[in-house]
Amino acid sequence: MLVISVVPVAQAEKASLKAADEGASLIQKAGKWFKVKVMGKGTGNSLNNIKGLDDILNDTSKLKGVKPEELYKYLNDNGYKPSPLNKSRNYTGVPFEEGGGFKVNWGGDRILQYHPGSSYHGDVPYYKISSGSTGTRRFDIDGNLLE
Repeated sequence: MLVISVVPVAQAEKASLKAADEGASLIQKAGKWFKVKVMGKGTGNSLNNIKGLDDILNDTSKLKGVKPEELYKYLNDNGYKPSPLNKSRNYTGVPFEEGGGFKVNWGGDRILQYHPGSSYHGDVPYYKISSGSTGTRRFDIDGNLLE
């Protein structure tokens, strides 16, 4: 899977693309200009192959390389209704769109959270998933277990 950046370009900006934009191409579609650049290879991990949150609970490697924005969209698109964190020092009630985290409860005792990071857990963004049978586990965005 390739990761591609597509950015709208105003007519005035079109002439001023600099060397920093090396490797980018200008394309025109429906009368509008866009700067397109291949950013690199993606992880290939796709939320499309997840049948539900129990898939993630049972195989947390499915979160590897999944960006918080992708997970948030997946949750919304599949009826899980993520909500802001409610037990966080810095992010209680702060919507994801404003820099906060999110959480989803399902299946009685199951919780999936995204936390933007805090000094309490090493200042790195992480996912937290828990249930009565699995306990609580935290993973960085690359899927590495956090102690």
